[in-house]
Amino acid sequence: MSAKSRGHDIRPTSDRPRPPTERAFVVQFEPGTRYRFRGRAELVASGEATRFRSRKHLLDFMAGILRR
Repeated sequence: MSAKSRGHDIRPTSDRPRPPTERAFVVQFEPGTRYRFRGRAELVASGEATRFRSRKHLLDFMAGILRR
């Protein structure tokens, strides 16, 4: 059985198809940077990582990996 909450699918994760992990990222944001976009991003499959200081840097890193 599936439920909806504000337009979001809230089925248990075991009922949902899993996306491929070779395109999964972990993104960590630095605490206390209210107006700054800083942190670290890592591709789960390879461990390739970068530290970012802007949205553009984060998105460029992710897009570059996904283009491969």
